[in-house]
Amino acid sequence: MEDKQSVLDVIKENIPANALITEVTYEGCEIILYTKSKEFFNSSLDLIKSIVNKVKKRVQVRADERILLDEKKAEAFIKEIVAKEAGIKDIYFEPEFAKVIIHAEKPGLVIGKMARP
Repeated sequence: MEDKQSVLDVIKENIPANALITEVTYEGCEIILYTKSKEFFNSSLDLIKSIVNKVKKRVQVRADERILLDEKKAEAFIKEIVAKEAGIKDIYFEPEFAKVIIHAEKPGLVIGKMARP
């Protein structure tokens, strides 16, 4: 799968239509899929793992900017659902990556406890 076009073709063939992919692009050594589907964004992990096994490339799913909350609404929502004891110090957004960064005194209260085997 050395040819970029053939890798993208394999990815496109394995993505269901209801994924609502708006763009498939290379970003460095990663392939980025932008989706308008919140459901696909939240539940695509197993499918993406199987695609990664086929194409042997890193593949990442990002939310299309059209499904992102406005930053002020997102910040208000975060402050509403995160326990005050977490001690949120700063919230900033990286919209180009559909990412929010939360700095807190007690990050475990923000992200929850990790499952242990």
